[in-house]
This record gives sequence, C-alpha cells and structure tokens, in this order.
Amino acid sequence: MFGSVWNGYGEYDFSALDRQLEMFIQHAPEAYFFIMFQVDTRPWWLLDHPECPNSFTHLSQIAGYRKWREDTARYVHDFMTYCESKYGNKIVGYILKGGTTTEWFSTQDHGETHPLKEEAFRTYMGNTNIRIPNQEERDRTSDGAFRDPVKDATAIAYWKFHHELIADTVSYFSSHIQKVIEHKKLLGIYFGYLLELTDHRLLHEGHLAYESLFDSPDIDIFASPSSYWFRQVDGTSAMMTMVDSLDLRNKLHFLEFDHITHLAPQYVEGKPIPGFESKYSDEQQTINVMRRDFAMMLTKRTGIWWFDMFEGWFYSEGMMREIHNMIEIANTSTRSGSKSVAEIVVIADPISMYYVGADSRLNNDLLSAQRDGLGRMGAPFDLISLNDIDHPNMDHERYKLYIFLNTFLMPMEKRQFIEHQLKTQGKTFLWIYASGFVTELGLSEEGISATTGIQVQRNKQEESLIDVVFQGDSVIVAEMISYGFSRKMAPNFQIIDKDAEICGYYHNSGYAALGKKKVGESMSIYSGAGNLPGNILREIAKEAGVHIYYDGDAPIFVNDTYIGINAFSPVRFTLHLTRDTEVVEVFSKTQYSSTDMTLDLELLDGGMKLFQLKR
Repeated sequence: MFGSVWNGYGEYDFSALDRQLEMFIQHAPEAYFFIMFQVDTRPWWLLDHPECPNSFTHLSQIAGYRKWREDTARYVHDFMTYCESKYGNKIVGYILKGGTTTEWFSTQDHGETHPLKEEAFRTYMGNTNIRIPNQEERDRTSDGAFRDPVKDATAIAYWKFHHELIADTVSYFSSHIQKVIEHKKLLGIYFGYLLELTDHRLLHEGHLAYESLFDSPDIDIFASPSSYWFRQVDGTSAMMTMVDSLDLRNKLHFLEFDHITHLAPQYVEGKPIPGFESKYSDEQQTINVMRRDFAMMLTKRTGIWWFDMFEGWFYSEGMMREIHNMIEIANTSTRSGSKSVAEIVVIADPISMYYVGADSRLNNDLLSAQRDGLGRMGAPFDLISLNDIDHPNMDHERYKLYIFLNTFLMPMEKRQFIEHQLKTQGKTFLWIYASGFVTELGLSEEGISATTGIQVQRNKQEESLIDVVFQGDSVIVAEMISYGFSRKMAPNFQIIDKDAEICGYYHNSGYAALGKKKVGESMSIYSGAGNLPGNILREIAKEAGVHIYYDGDAPIFVNDTYIGINAFSPVRFTLHLTRDTEVVEVFSKTQYSSTDMTLDLELLDGGMKLFQLKR
C-alpha cells in the first residue's frame, strides 16, 4: 500500500515510511508509535544471490549466512537512524520481525538441509567433516515417541542447532538495533510459542531456544497472539508463551488480539485467515471475547493491542467504545499496581522437546490442549520454564502445587533443588507422563521413579486414556471420567509402587495410571497421561491446600485486584474470596459486597464479568 523502503544496497525510499506515519500523525496527532519492521530477504537481493533461499519461508536455511546478516544489518542501522532522527520523539519502541508471518517461523523447510545451513552446522559443531543428518535420521525415534540421548545424539544436536540458530539471528539483529537506540527505546519480538505450536510445527519452526532471548539484555518485549486453540465463544482464552518467566526478568509481554470479529472476513484473496473457523456471529459475541482476553491480560499484568489486520475488523461504535473503556480500566490498574496470587505454578520445558519425535503429538496433549483444563480448575496459575524453577525471583513461599507438564529431561541441579528446597516444605507435585525419562545414559523408567518418588515400570500395552471414578465434593454421586492422549502412546508407564494410593486406571489394560504418595514432607502425584480436565485438577489443587475461587468449569482470571469469570449462559454461582470486601463489576459498574468471603451472583445475561476488589 505504501511501498518498500529498502530497494537496493544503500538505496532507500523513506517517503514510503513518511506517508504512513504522517497519515497517523495527521489523524491522531497525540499518538505515539511502536514501529514494526521486517528484515526478510527482498526480491532484488535474492536475484543477486541465487544461492540463497527466501528467509520468509526458509529462515533456518539462511539464518547463519554472513552476507545476508551483514547486508540486512546495514539496512537496519540506516532505517533506525532515519526513524530516530525524524520521528524519535513520537516513537516508544520497535518490533523486530522476520520469518513466516513475521513471527520468526521457519515454516517451509521442515528442518531440511541446505549448503548454507550445512556450513553453519559444521561451525556450530566444531567439526569440518560432520553433515546434517538425513531426513530418516532426523525423524527417527529409538523408543516410541522418544529419541535416545545416546543412540540419536547427532539428530538431537542438529535440532538444538536448528532452533539456536534462529534465536542467534534474532539476537544478532537486536544487538545492531541497540547500537542506534542505545536501550532508550523498547525493542520487542514475536517469539517463544512453546504452548501453542502443534504437531510437527514445534520442532520444525524454530522457537524452542527462546530462553536465550528471554535472557538477552537487548530485548524488552515478547509478543504473541492469544491462543488460536481457545477462541470459541465458550473457550478459555490462553497464553502461547511462558509469561511468568518473563516477569521474573522484569520483561514485558504484549497479547495481540487478532480474533475474527463479526466484521472481519474469514478469507482474504481466497485464503483462510488463521483462526477463521472461530468467527463471531455478532457484536455481542465479539465484545464478550474481547473482554475475556482483556481479563486474562489484566490479571497476568501484560499489555494488549488490537490488530486490525486487513482494516475494518473493529469498525463499530460498540467495539470502539469497549476498547476505550478497557484502556481506562488498564490505566487505573497500572496506577494502582497488582500482583499474582497464584498458588499453582505450571512448569514446561523447551529442552525436553528435542528428545521427542516431531509427529508424536506429545506437544499437542501435554502443552497445547492441557491449557483448557488449567483454565477451568477454578484457581489462577503461573507459567514458568523448568530452568527458572531455581530463579532467585521465584516466590516459592506462595506456591502449594507444582504441575510438571513435559519435563522429560530433568537436569540434576534442578532435581536437587526440588528435592532439597521444595520437597521439604510440604508442597504437592503433579508429574505428568514421563518426567525424568531422559537421562545422560539413555531412556529409563527408573529416571521417572527417581524424579517422581513413585515407582513405575513400562507398560507393554500402548494406552491413550485413563479412567477415574470422580466424586468431587459429593460422596453420594460419582461418575466415570476419562482423560488422556489423543492417540495411543508408546512408551507407556504403569504405577507399581505398593505405597501409592491408586486413583485411576488405564482404560484398556486396567493397570494403575494415576496415583499419589506421601514422599517425605511432600505429596507426589503421578499421571501416566496428560490433558487432565479442570475438575480433576481442581480436586488435586484442593488437596494441596490451594484456594479455589470457583467450583465450576467456567474459566476464571485472578490476581490480587481482579477476578474475571466467563459465564457462557445465565447462571447462579458463588465466588470464594480470600477476604470480605466491596466489589464492582467494571464493565457494567455494578456494585456488590461479599459476605463470609463469598460473593453470590446471578448473571441473567451470562457473558464475561470482571470484578475489581476494593483494597
């Protein structure tokens, strides 16, 4: 629409930038800008370098190429210098973009080799004779879903290189940007979608080395859309990234609302827009989901922006009024301050995923789908990476329940920290599937037993579902609940610990699959499958002493200032507070008061409600 800025070596048409910014300045003179700019290979550059793939589609194959990096870094320097010299007083920060959808995905290469990538791999390995494993070697798993750390060592090293190369590329350009802005402006990227990328995408597309970028002094902001998994009207909303690991580092997260509003098209130029299937039918549905994502953002203390992707998605008085109100609410929250009150911490590990086959679907069931149950357990939770469990800013006194989603590789120093610092404090640990299965010497069910404190052994039958006789708060009415993997999984493990109390059994074999055991001062719970539903997680949380704010399945969003609940239909319900206080529902301005630390409500219209607690 406005044209390209970078048109040759040292050749720029900055009028393309000027036209765009001056349009905004004319119509919104008090506005400030985050400038998003893209560093992908340009068509004219690719003509000069036929040996190079397109970084937009094949990022990993060109990411380590020195010529591309240096030419692009010169453009970045010149572009930033121009922006700062002409518009610096209007610019708050910059968003560095590249790869597919400009979110640093390497989408179309699927980890395939390339001469430029071969050279970078040899440098990475420090071996001039090594080659990138062929497709069979890259995809091979030695034991069901898992790569063996000894037998498959070269393939594991390659996948680490694949991801670290993309992170290093982002770091390279970020350092060049800081030479211009000198940390006086904010710099952000879209990155770290550990909880979102499904099927082969998590291994292939290059986000697993996000921890090095979380630690980078050059990057201040990490952005991501709200999860595409949970955008339905009755969905939970969910984060893609380990946002509380960012909070430990005093870094910012921005949530992008790019949902398909009732005014948005589902297709552009004949192609479906991501999330097209969740298009909302009317303005009220759209506003309700806007409120739900806003509640998640507000209680997680992140930022938010609404992405009018192809223009006109928010062009209604109702939606614009809603955004205006949300900005006012957020400004009030920022001035007053708020903090997490989560007594549950959910722990995931990017490193463990190098040891898992690309199409195992373990990432789907243990990371992506599991967010639904977490969102419906009636209590807030924090999200951190395993490497941060011993971070000095972790508030372990607050946490009562630790949920380990995919910690297949449990480094010794992390395991010792858990053993000596956490298990001695009477906490509860929920270990899912194969925590500790990957050891330095190979794959071992003994590693699971040592990590969890519950003895397990390999189950020769492949299983997918666990059956639980669920009673909840009632001792009279019981029901059978089944949960688990989306397909039969191998390897599979059964509980054989005679001291464990068995709570659930595999659907086919009948072997023990869900159990708990007192281990010293702590309680250890083992589940042989993931994707636990909210009601089972809620019972586990209650036994751990976690405060439950809501006993139903509607998603809630909580910090010390706000409680949000998404009631899908007219309903009566009770919120359990931690103190008596006056309460205002911020969207309707309705006043309430709690009694005996409970708030009894009747929502005749259902919908998303957000309650502010008076301090």
